[in-house]
Amino acid sequence: MTLIKRSSSEVVLLAALVVLLSLVRVYYGGGHGLMVVWKGSPSFSDTLVNLSDVIRMPIDQLRREHPAVHWQLVAMDLLPDNTELDSVRSRKPKQHKQITQPKPLQPVPAGSGS
Repeated sequence: MTLIKRSSSEVVLLAALVVLLSLVRVYYGGGHGLMVVWKGSPSFSDTLVNLSDVIRMPIDQLRREHPAVHWQLVAMDLLPDNTELDSVRSRKPKQHKQITQPKPLQPVPAGSGS
């Protein structure tokens, strides 16, 4: 059994590569080629994104399951931004309150009060 000794520079290079991969998102497929885009915050979720799969996904599902990918694709003009249209469609018609007529004032009898 042989142990492979790593120099400190190899370990630092590997750590730097892991940190770099946590900061970028790689889009591929969908006829757009390979795109490497900054995520904005380090994470390993949605690091590799197949545009063919994402573009076929319903917008509501994409927003719910992968919100960062959705908004990044909107910013890159690869998806239309229909949020205002969707919010108008999802609004329920407001129910109008029925305005009741106030009761007519009763005349005060002449002998009561001062």
